Amino acid sequence: MHTELTTVAFLLITCVIAHADEAVSTEPHDRQSTPAIAAGGQATGQFSWQDFGERAVLIHSSGSAIYFRRISTPEAGENAKWLGVTEVSQAQWLMVMADCPSEHTGSELPVTNVSWYDANDYCDSFKDLPVRIRLPSVSEWESACNCTGYPDFEEAPAPFWAWYQPNSPDGPHPVGTKPANPKGFYNMLGNVQEWCLDQDQMRMGMKEFKGQDIRQCKGGEWGLPNDLHLNCDTTWALHAGDSNSHMGFRILAEMKESAVK
Repeated sequence: MHTELTTVAFLLITCVIAHADEAVSTEPHDRQSTPAIAAGGQATGQFSWQDFGERAVLIHSSGSAIYFRRISTPEAGENAKWLGVTEVSQAQWLMVMADCPSEHTGSELPVTNVSWYDANDYCDSFKDLPVRIRLPSVSEWESACNCTGYPDFEEAPAPFWAWYQPNSPDGPHPVGTKPANPKGFYNMLGNVQEWCLDQDQMRMGMKEFKGQDIRQCKGGEWGLPNDLHLNCDTTWALHAGDSNSHMGFRILAEMKESAVK
């Protein structure tokens, strides 16, 4: 198994380096290979983490991969962090989970109908890596979304870069099918809302929400009737146990302290 993984990793690394500017999680090898699921919900095979500085890739022994771009600033003295370039697709969900909960099904569609707890279970399934896989915080998500200073992108009409009700009335679209923002991230706005780590302390401080776990989410989704809230600043909040066909997530990889030399 180790030899097979090494061979697959080498081939994929070569591909990533050769096509670094085009590397997204919807490349052909990712679309066509969903690994078999073992008993207990764990995908067969192993994962390998490859760090190329500004880019990184999480490679499954089947040939599937999840691509990331760096969002941390080394000068700030924080651990290296990379955010997934797209929302988690259903094929990527099935790399480690036994069943796909999505109402709208398709291997390239974002996984939906997942609660905050479901998303965290997915993240916790990645073991024995030099990085910790988790949901991004609101501030981490916003740092990848914010494209102030890029007028060509900021001034483009919403249908150019986002899926929402006027151009997506029936459900989400495959990940990575709108242009990436200038930082290299796809579908930050529109398509599906994305769970973040943060609790909504303001709402949880209200009497009617006392004792409830309210979590924040970002990005807008395919059901929004207009582009009023398709921006990096708008934040929604939902009960952590809620799930629907408008909710998905993307993952963040953070270098573990033990892996920092």
